[in-house]
Amino acid sequence: MKVIYDAIIIGAGPAGSFCSYKMAKKGLKVLLVDASPTIKRKVCGEYLCPSGYQVLSEEGWGPTLDEMFLPINGMKIVSPEGTVLNTVFPKLSHQTKGLAVNRKSFDQFLVEKALEVGVTFLKDTRISSLDSTSIGWNVLDQKDNKFCARLVIGADGRNSFTAKKLKLSSKIDTSRIALHCHISSKDKNKRFGEMHLFNDGSYIGIDPIGNEETNFSLVCDSKRLGDFPNLHSLLNNYINSSSALKSSYGEIQESIKINTVAPITNSISNFTGKKFALIGDAAGFLDPLTGEGMYNALWTARSLSNQLASKGENSLFNFSAGIQNYARLKRRFFLQKSILNGIFQWVIKHPISSKILAKFLSKKQLRADIFVGIIGNIYRPLEGLYKLLRA
Repeated sequence: MKVIYDAIIIGAGPAGSFCSYKMAKKGLKVLLVDASPTIKRKVCGEYLCPSGYQVLSEEGWGPTLDEMFLPINGMKIVSPEGTVLNTVFPKLSHQTKGLAVNRKSFDQFLVEKALEVGVTFLKDTRISSLDSTSIGWNVLDQKDNKFCARLVIGADGRNSFTAKKLKLSSKIDTSRIALHCHISSKDKNKRFGEMHLFNDGSYIGIDPIGNEETNFSLVCDSKRLGDFPNLHSLLNNYINSSSALKSSYGEIQESIKINTVAPITNSISNFTGKKFALIGDAAGFLDPLTGEGMYNALWTARSLSNQLASKGENSLFNFSAGIQNYARLKRRFFLQKSILNGIFQWVIKHPISSKILAKFLSKKQLRADIFVGIIGNIYRPLEGLYKLLRA
């Protein structure tokens, strides 16, 4: 007899794996598929913010994650004018620390947790077609294997096949690009991330993955690529313009591989439908100045799974009420992040404003810590701004 799944989730990154885990744990039958034959270390900042860590700790995974990965206790923020803010994450009712994660190990961990609760996982399975039926979907892979599911969930990243196949409209911004590389630290890493801001709106994010390995990322205007002969010279131009970066890290050697990511902003207005939903980067993503992709992945996965598995209007054959509730939550979440991102981008690009903000934050440690609490997703954007103005 042909198996009919409650949901087929396309993409086994953090969003897909965690969503499949949450749904299966609540009694739903889930098929998780991924195009890759192996779990790889993806190009990523590899930083899990405190709120992301808290999401996983609520599943009882905190001690295991603490053994696997090293903590991030706060951020060093350097303004375009060189003002240094050494901050720690604000302490709330839960533990407030982030994690520096190796993406291969992190993704493998989440897949294993999904398998433990009965998720069916198929790797090396690239979906070729999605055909709507009266009760759900017929899904074919490139080997002509057929799967039946009541719901399709796209968790297949920035260039989502699911979104393209469903002909969902999106607004892609190609004006900015991200560069990523891994370098060896000169000294043993401290357990603090770093963010170095530049007057042109660019910034460098630094995440100490291990005691010696550092994840180094630059986000800048994509037009800057044409000003330099290669990626190394572009990245080193920013490093050499900052005395803090130059003394701590030095130039990136030609032997170091640099990866690029573009676009880094994409808004999808119709990321849900009666029988489908998108999560993680597939559902839209923002320039990571005010947050990071893994938290968005976990947040959308948890929000959708909670709504789909809730009692009430949802039934065995109809998840539309849960999908609608998820859509409302996601739009509210994305709107606040978009507004905050726009404010910060504007401030960075205007020297007088950035000086005023840096001076305001440096006057009180509490202000600096609240600011990093906003960036670390400890506070909702508007909540954080309210606290910042009152501090």
